Amino acid sequence: MPTHLTDRFAEALQVAADFHSNGDESAPPHTSHLLQVAGLVLEAGGDEDQAIAALFHDVLEGASSEDEAEARQSRIREAFGDGPADIVIACTDARVDGE
Repeated sequence: MPTHLTDRFAEALQVAADFHSNGDESAPPHTSHLLQVAGLVLEAGGDEDQAIAALFHDVLEGASSEDEAEARQSRIREAFGDGPADIVIACTDARVDGE
């Protein structure tokens, strides 16, 4: 049965795209890559939390400092919950949880 995506997924896509824009409107859009990764998760039977985590899969690694990575992690957790945040943290190469 296909996963039903809510407005929460659309909001996550916008936040993830904003994280990657760095305010540079001339930079190539990263949104298509984010959608491709989320699409792979959904095609494999993933749920909305997993698809949202896919949208943020490299957001922590893209931070310019540990403080920025921690702020991004907090924003993801506050806006989208523990499920997506925990997946992103577990699957990132950047360690921002003090380990």
